[in-house]
Amino acid sequence: MRIAEIEETVRPASALPPDDRSTATTLINNAASGSATGIDTRPYDTAMVMVELTSISSTGTLNIGCYTGVSNADSVGITAITGASFTQLTNSSTAGIYVGRIKTKNHGRYLYIKAVQAGAFSKKYDVKVLLSKADSEPVAQANTVEFTV
Repeated sequence: MRIAEIEETVRPASALPPDDRSTATTLINNAASGSATGIDTRPYDTAMVMVELTSISSTGTLNIGCYTGVSNADSVGITAITGASFTQLTNSSTAGIYVGRIKTKNHGRYLYIKAVQAGAFSKKYDVKVLLSKADSEPVAQANTVEFTV
């Protein structure tokens, strides 16, 4: 029996790419509400959601929650996943990586990450999703594997 390589068993996805966001707005998978595209979780059992916080200035706050839907467009309607939200991040939050895990088979096919940015102050962060435990392998990798050493 062959042991599968990591790139054949997991798929990374970016919900909110690294950026310095300084507006008070709501983003869903880095798009305005109503125009976001979902992350397809159908062939996977687990999604690890990783928020990397660099900094939040002044009185800015950041609330990040996970949502699910049966459609690939959040305009059709998405539902919050109970218990799948991060503690509010503020300027006194510790910089670093915060993680949460979702059992995707228990929810709708598409995953959405919603970031509510309050206050017009700098918020430097990103959110990545690592999908794993694929139904069939090898996984069709959406990203180029840069190296294997």
